Amino acid sequence: MADNTTTLTGGITRSIARLLPRGWHVETYHPPCRTITGKQSEIDLLLIGPGGRTIAFDVFFDDGTCTPEQLMEDLSFFLRDTFRPVVVVADNLADGIVHMLDREEINYVDTTGRVSITCGSPLVVLRAGTGACHKIP
Repeated sequence: MADNTTTLTGGITRSIARLLPRGWHVETYHPPCRTITGKQSEIDLLLIGPGGRTIAFDVFFDDGTCTPEQLMEDLSFFLRDTFRPVVVVADNLADGIVHMLDREEINYVDTTGRVSITCGSPLVVLRAGTGACHKIP
């Protein structure tokens, strides 16, 4: 996944940036190497509002190789071991995975324009897109 990180983060920041109100922007930050439950968290996603108010998300990459059930199991360990909000990031999230993430109220964004990010303080709700037509058999 590391070779694709720059392309992927460019796509997801564009997906998010088009939804933000005036005065807000999105950035990615490459923190010093850290591991959350054995899964490398390569970047943080930052939503930055007026006056510099920042909401930081730990990023969980979906490389598309896991079944939805395996992804949710890996994600449950990741969620347990972080204290910040998490956003699942992918090139193209499959419909089955999107439905599971919606049901569990987990943030996600992909490069096709699907965005579902909610944060309580400050209140941020970003929702868009249906993404590409990609069905799980």
